[in-house]
Amino acid sequence: MKRFIPTRWSHLLAFSGVGALVRADNDLFVVMDIRHWTDQAGELTGEPLCYVDLLRGALGLDGKRLLQPPLARLVDNGAGDGAVDGTCVPAIRFPRWTRCPSCGLLHYQPWDNGERGRRSLEDPRCSCEKRSRLRQVDWVVAHPEGGLWEVPWHLLAHKDTEHRDACRPIREQPYLRLRRDAAGYWQLRCERCQSQQPFSRNQQFKDARRARLQPWQQGEAAPAVPSQRPAAIIEVNDSRLYSARVRGGLVIPPESQVARGGVLDRLYRQPAARRELERCRTELARRALLRRLSDELGCTRADLEDALQQIEDGWPLYGEMATPGLLLEKEYRALTTPIPDQLESEDFVAEHRSAAWRALLLVQNDASAQADAFQAKADTSLPQIDAASAQADASLAQTDAPFAESDASLAQIDAPLAAANASRLQPVRDSVRQLVAVSRLREIRIFTGFHRVEQWFEDGIKPDHDDAAEPETSRLVPPDLDGRCDWLPAIELYGEGLFFTLDEALLRRWEAQDGLWRRAEQLQARFERTGIRLAEDPLLPLTPRFILLHTLAHLLIRHLETAAGYPAASIRERLYCSSGAEPMAGVLVYVAVADVAGSLGGLAELAEPRRFLELLVAVFDHANWCSLDPVCAEHPGQGPSQLNRAACHACALVPEPSCQFSNVLLDRVFIAGDLSGTIRPLLDFAVER
Repeated sequence: MKRFIPTRWSHLLAFSGVGALVRADNDLFVVMDIRHWTDQAGELTGEPLCYVDLLRGALGLDGKRLLQPPLARLVDNGAGDGAVDGTCVPAIRFPRWTRCPSCGLLHYQPWDNGERGRRSLEDPRCSCEKRSRLRQVDWVVAHPEGGLWEVPWHLLAHKDTEHRDACRPIREQPYLRLRRDAAGYWQLRCERCQSQQPFSRNQQFKDARRARLQPWQQGEAAPAVPSQRPAAIIEVNDSRLYSARVRGGLVIPPESQVARGGVLDRLYRQPAARRELERCRTELARRALLRRLSDELGCTRADLEDALQQIEDGWPLYGEMATPGLLLEKEYRALTTPIPDQLESEDFVAEHRSAAWRALLLVQNDASAQADAFQAKADTSLPQIDAASAQADASLAQTDAPFAESDASLAQIDAPLAAANASRLQPVRDSVRQLVAVSRLREIRIFTGFHRVEQWFEDGIKPDHDDAAEPETSRLVPPDLDGRCDWLPAIELYGEGLFFTLDEALLRRWEAQDGLWRRAEQLQARFERTGIRLAEDPLLPLTPRFILLHTLAHLLIRHLETAAGYPAASIRERLYCSSGAEPMAGVLVYVAVADVAGSLGGLAELAEPRRFLELLVAVFDHANWCSLDPVCAEHPGQGPSQLNRAACHACALVPEPSCQFSNVLLDRVFIAGDLSGTIRPLLDFAVER
């Protein structure tokens, strides 16, 4: 009997990917590798993603095609058997060992036991008096090389006993019992020979033959690997059991500017037809094929010939190459450089508000004078305003002509707000260099593999001592297990967001503080000694600039949850940080969904200068205070492996999907300064400008 588990594509490339344990109701299944993601004829059915060559090149994936996962839907055929239209991603039930919660008896694969006539996937039950429903055991064995197999219950029950060789394993009949004793410890007992051993989750195994073996590879010959690291017993809910590796980025010009639906686009999406044209040996055969293609595409032969010529000339990149490792630099240039003649249908639409932001600064240079003017207009009983004062007020409303023409509403600033926050507005405004509303973006996410038995990731670890052991890293297991497939599963998402950069001169002055670097070096040392593998690797060594941008992005996401109407878990961050020859200091917060229509526009609207100013002032105010201060502000280390300093759930942490770096490497002190005055707040350097 088959069971169909609805799964989102975004989940399939993350915590429900190849090799992951997926929970459906009360049962666990493990997802098989992409070699099995085919239809009954063995053909791939996933749609290819086009116009991602720059992204593939920047990620070093030139030799891999990007295909969407197969799509399937449950249909009602009237028979009630749950027919499926499409191709499903296969998974098998794992662990196969189950346990009776009443008597503790262990059963092996009870849903497929032909001898007793029990073939119920939904409701396997124990043969004890209570007839309790069997539940899958809570432990599996995982190896750092990627292998996953069953706990050897028979071996553990007879380990170091006299019956080790005499009592042979028999899976068809249940004879092992796992129960807690009076003290609460697990005891594993064999009912045939009466052997009993305590069950400890700290036991390890060395088996080079199964180091890379997966549950669905039973009967396959797995090559032995020269790994000296042991496998470990891990609970099925342990975060170390599975860690997906997802890479991706934004589609930027020129690929984002492709007009969809035209002759050029449709011909580009048919590489097989173009290869067939190249194989034509005679002009007559080529003309016949061109005539057929023009009929299929609904165009003239001249249009088809022109499209072919453009593709041969290198359309859409025309020779532009992507350098591996420079993805963020290319995205940063696309976000900071105005793109002329943009169309709303393009995959990357950015409206630059930097000029409006600078005009807003000019208007707001004298907040108190604006407040006086506002009060004079509001109270008609006041005597006539002094001519000199009126002249001064009039000069404040005058902005440079280009700015005034581009946004006539810039001079209409809420004067009471300006008067009440004049001391806070000016530094915040001076700290931002560029402001961009990204009304449309296309994000590609690529599943490149997974890890098992990750490093210890506990709150109690504080590896600050010099003699800490070198961190051990686990192997990245490709989606097809051996890396031979020429494709990777990927999805495309559409959304919108807002982007801003910090003033580079201000950052240079702020980075001159020695206390910043000492504090960053402490986090750097901890990060290296733990060997923690994050969803995306931060640029090492860690710099004060990175920690500042990361913490600022988190605080902004927390405020956007109420300001934009999106749940925080749907808002993601993307950091652009570098102190080299081409410095970067930008933050992109965005939402992206699978619908080609994109999201609702709430984030892009907040890039309006006045609204963003109010939002950013609140973010900086939030950095100054946490409900757990002074404990949070003075904490020497908190969070996983103590990789956060002044950052906790009450102030800076966000939902896991929102963060690029697993909610670590955060510290509010880099924004607000410390309580001792050794590290000054960022905004103090804007006042000194």
